[in-house]
Amino acid sequence: RDYLQKAIESLGGKIHINSVAVRPGHPQMLGEIDGKIIVGLPGNPQSAIAALMTLGEPLFSAMLGRELPKLELITCDSVLEAQLNFTRLVPGTVKDGEFMPGEYLGSAMLRSLAHAQGFVVLTNPATSVRWLQLPA
Repeated sequence: RDYLQKAIESLGGKIHINSVAVRPGHPQMLGEIDGKIIVGLPGNPQSAIAALMTLGEPLFSAMLGRELPKLELITCDSVLEAQLNFTRLVPGTVKDGEFMPGEYLGSAMLRSLAHAQGFVVLTNPATSVRWLQLPA
């Protein structure tokens, strides 16, 4: 069970975001207690990294006045789909401008992530295929 939201509220804090439609990376939460930011990450390892990359890192960059990088367009010949009204992040590598997904894609799996250069970002309804690079 997840008691973070109740704990923040019981301490007089506020919940700014209590759900983000992304897989892996769900659930994630953004709250605040006494002016201190709290980023709630999911329990599965791959989901936690995805949440940190898609909610935490952009938030911290904005707080530091850094410009958010534009996600580059890439091609993907693999048949990958996202759940309706969700964004899906798939770990893998890019070779010659084409995305190659990792072998093990479960949200609790770190094997693909350990060998990944980043995530391909897919949406449903489908838009463009974009690349979110992991930090070096």
